[in-house]
Formats: sequence, C-alpha cells, structure tokens
Amino acid sequence: MAFHQITLGEGFSFILSCEERFFRTPEDNPSDMVLFLHGLGCDNSSFAGAWEEKGLADYSMLAPNLAGHGDSGAMEDLAYRLQDHAEIILHLLEQVPFERLHIVGHSIGGGIGLILAENGNLPLASFINVEGNLLGHDCDMLSRRAAETPEELFVSNKFAKLLEKASESEAADIRDWAKMAERTDAYAFHRSAVSLVEWSDSGRLYEMFTALTVPKVYIYGEYSANDDVIAHLEGIRKIEISNAGHFLTTDQSELFHETVAQVIANG
Repeated sequence: MAFHQITLGEGFSFILSCEERFFRTPEDNPSDMVLFLHGLGCDNSSFAGAWEEKGLADYSMLAPNLAGHGDSGAMEDLAYRLQDHAEIILHLLEQVPFERLHIVGHSIGGGIGLILAENGNLPLASFINVEGNLLGHDCDMLSRRAAETPEELFVSNKFAKLLEKASESEAADIRDWAKMAERTDAYAFHRSAVSLVEWSDSGRLYEMFTALTVPKVYIYGEYSANDDVIAHLEGIRKIEISNAGHFLTTDQSELFHETVAQVIANG
C-alpha cells in the first residue's frame, strides 16, 4: 500500500491512499499520465480494469482513493467540498512525475476533475467525463436525497440503511457499489453529496466542461443515459457503453477501459 501525506493548511494533514497496483510509471512513456477519479461512495478498484487494458500499457496511470473513501484518511472537520477534493488531488499530482495529463472522472470524480482542469498549471491533454455531474438532473439518482437529509441523521441512521438496501439490490452493480461504500466515511459521503448538488445545480460544471479546449468526450451507460443532460451536449462527442448502467467502469469494465484507451490514443 502506498500512502501520501497531504496537508491543506494548518491542522488539515491526513493520509491519501493509492495501492501500488493503482500507480504505474512505465519506462517507455512516463510523460503521459492518466488520472482516474472514482465516484461518490466508490473506490479506486472501480478502474482496476485499466491495468489489464493493453491500449493503456504505455501510459503512466494513477487511481487514488478520494479523501474519506477506501483506505484514504477521513477528517471530521474537513468540508469535503469538490474544491477540497480537487486541492487534495493536486497535492498528490505534485508528488508524481508527468508531462501531460489525461483526466478520467466518473460521477463526482468528473466534477472534481473539471475543477482540476481549470488549474492553468496542469498540462491537460484530454478529458473523459464518465457520467460526471454537469447539471442538477445528474443528482436525481442518489446525491440529492443524501444532501437533503440532515447531516447527523444521515451519519447516525440513513447511511447504514442506504448501504443495507443497496447490498440487497437485484442489480449486481448496485451490490458492488454497496461493498465499496461500506469503506466510505459517512461524513465524507454526506458533505461531498451536499457540495456535488450545489455545484451541479449552479450549472458551473456544465460551463467548465463545454469550455474545455482540449479533446473531450462524455461516456455514459446504455441503461443510465440522462436524456436531459445529453440534450445539452450538442457538438460534444458522446459514447454509449452498451449493457451498462451508471457503474459502467465495473459493469462493462473491459469495453469501458478499451474505449478510454482508444479515446486517449486518438485525441
């Protein structure tokens, strides 16, 4: 297990985890880095298939656990706003070598990636939005319900009930999500959801995505396509992953990561 000490001002120092198997820098091409950012309640195992994809073999790759997720540290006093997550990842990127950056962001990871992309100091080469939040319609599945629940009630009661219900779902991808979410700090989940809803409702993430001048694409699952959002993406390349829902990174792992490799290679 690789751990990185991250400090955000006075009193905000904690550990961000990234297993060694989720960080690779090949000798042949260490200059291009693919950064994978997972969704709310998920962890970096969402992108395990990337390390099996031959089309990504020559790229440096990094898939950290977001703060409060997986084995990463959690702090009760941290606000867990999207901009906090982005700042933490930025500090992590300062510790690894690369010359060009490709961001792949799923769900909340897409929003965090867009905030990172606005950092003029990052040599962004491409951006892949994997059902990343852009507008208020993106919050209807889970995050809005969590955000509207009072924090202490969510932490003490509702989060456990949410996980129990998800673990009993007939859908395998929902059950897999529940297993990952069990390792998510309840405060981190709730506060991240609150921030995600605020950013999505503002329309700012949509504006940031459409304003990107680097090659970009929006990838979505066949069963989770949000028509309201897709209708706003006229002129932006969109790719549907067949037989997949919102958790398409694991639901159709091989096809998804092959698609990511093709997008990055073709620019």
